[in-house]
Amino acid sequence: MPAGPPDGNRSSHPGRRIHAFCLPKQRSALNMSTPKIAAIVSAVICLLPPLSAKPDPADRELAAPAFPASFKDRSSDEGTLPTEFGDATYQDMIARNGGVTLVLRRFCVPLPIWAQKTPKQMLDDARQNILRGAASIRLVSEKDFVVDGFPGRSFVFSEAGGAQVFRMDYFLLKPDLFIYSCFGSASDLEQPEILAFFASIRTIEKEQASKGSQASQPTPTAVTPPAGSIAKPRSP
Repeated sequence: MPAGPPDGNRSSHPGRRIHAFCLPKQRSALNMSTPKIAAIVSAVICLLPPLSAKPDPADRELAAPAFPASFKDRSSDEGTLPTEFGDATYQDMIARNGGVTLVLRRFCVPLPIWAQKTPKQMLDDARQNILRGAASIRLVSEKDFVVDGFPGRSFVFSEAGGAQVFRMDYFLLKPDLFIYSCFGSASDLEQPEILAFFASIRTIEKEQASKGSQASQPTPTAVTPPAGSIAKPRSP
């Protein structure tokens, strides 16, 4: 049987045991007063990235969504929606299979909203906007998530006494808001291919868009998107 790596108290030499935490101090401690050692340590620390560094949305874009192959009825839609700062552009990618509909919406959030609201406030507003849409809509659950350092929130709503259920995952990637949605029944939301659709939320580096391939996952949009990413709508 091949020998594994030495454990905490065992050296690589059979029959010899060392106690790592009982080594003499003069053998385990660095003399930081030595100018050469201090200079080397300082140089290494300067090369390390800051621990608080956050991903830059200017360097990332949304990867192509994983619409199930069985959802063959594909279409697209685009238009504008009113906001407190005027109309904003949206683009929908739609896929259907029987009574289940999947939608990926890209919504161009007006820049003043990004300046005046935190991600939490924007996601809270999203919940309230859905609930105000109809008196019959009820919030079933909501859960925050983070993908590649960017915030999102998953909502499940019910309507018509629970007969109709829909899940909406909001994902903020400045300057856009992406909404992955499934409209169907409670059991539809638990199907593996539906879960895979929501699990496909991820970002890629922008230069990857021209190198990737979408041959295995065509997108239901009238505009041909860059390989590996989804198409951007026109600016408002």
